[in-house]
Amino acid sequence: MEAILAAARRTLAEDGYSAFTLRSIAARVKIRLSTLQHYYPTKEDLFRAVVEETTAAYDAADAEQARRQSGGPRQRFVAMIDYLLADLRNPESAGFFYELWARAFRDPYAGDLMQRAYRHHRDRLRTAMAPLNPRLPGRTAEQRAVIVAALIEGMMLFIGANKPPDPALRGIEKEIRRLALRLASGR
Repeated sequence: MEAILAAARRTLAEDGYSAFTLRSIAARVKIRLSTLQHYYPTKEDLFRAVVEETTAAYDAADAEQARRQSGGPRQRFVAMIDYLLADLRNPESAGFFYELWARAFRDPYAGDLMQRAYRHHRDRLRTAMAPLNPRLPGRTAEQRAVIVAALIEGMMLFIGANKPPDPALRGIEKEIRRLALRLASGR
């Protein structure tokens, strides 16, 4: 199933949702369509699995970074921000998210999947931010996590995969890191 999900994500990222068919993904994995349908009976089932697998992959990357991180909460939060910023430049990640956003705009099912994935993402951010300002009220912490997520995701438009370098944006990652830390630790 791992190969199926990887091929499905690649198809979505590289070729778009219109090419995201059970038949094309089965061909890409070199399995019979009926075999793919045994695991994922519908296109929506496979799409959901790809979104959930992507969320799980980010969780795993975060856990691995936390395991390797020798510093405290501040260093862990900065490492998370740096990972997310670096991932913006990954063509597969950028393609996946552009397709997810476009699909979610037009399809309520995809919109619900995206909302659940982003709710999970902002919860991870909020959890990483919490030790930096434990007295921050819950609602404020939640809103700041949303702002940090939006700040990073929005940067895909400017520094994401296949974007030409813009001299005006030199050092932008440092500024994003500074703003994210300020949101996480400030009053």
